[in-house]
Amino acid sequence: MSMKAFVVLACIMTLSCARLAPTVDPCFTPGGNCLATVIEEIGKAKSEILVQAHSLSAKPVADALIKAKEAGVKVEIILDKKAHAAQNNAVYFSALNGIPTHLDARHAVADNNVIIIDNGTVIAGSFKFTKEAEDRNAENVMIVRAAGVAGSYRENWEQHKAHAETFKTGPVAQARQEPVAEKKNINNKKKKKTN
Repeated sequence: MSMKAFVVLACIMTLSCARLAPTVDPCFTPGGNCLATVIEEIGKAKSEILVQAHSLSAKPVADALIKAKEAGVKVEIILDKKAHAAQNNAVYFSALNGIPTHLDARHAVADNNVIIIDNGTVIAGSFKFTKEAEDRNAENVMIVRAAGVAGSYRENWEQHKAHAETFKTGPVAQARQEPVAEKKNINNKKKKKTN
């Protein structure tokens, strides 16, 4: 092999490996504009978006998922059944927008906050897909572009889907026109019994 051919081959291999190298982009709140980062990644989806979330009430994220579905991307969601707004949000996604939605009740808290895009990108972290996570909480989210990582998250997503109940839509007339935010219980103290 000539030196010139070797150099060309080395360059091609280096460029190929560079494209395959995983990337991680972190984002932090408050102040990191993480919702916009999540929405931008959702907008890049070509074939599939799998969501697993404790709560999904940030309207911009919901709108981005609906827009992706309308563009022909397969979108499917697992929510924590025990979360306050899960039923209303399931109605919003499933009944009003035709997105298959499943409710996970097996765990004390189903607190995964994950979006898997096209089996190659994972959005994950403590960041819940809520307005509060963006504006009021100290949260983190990572955008990981690595097929191997996405494959592991997808496998976990499938395990949760296997035991989650598929949300069955009832009368659409009762459905809300947007996702519902979580209610915070500001008084967690139990009242004392008086005799």
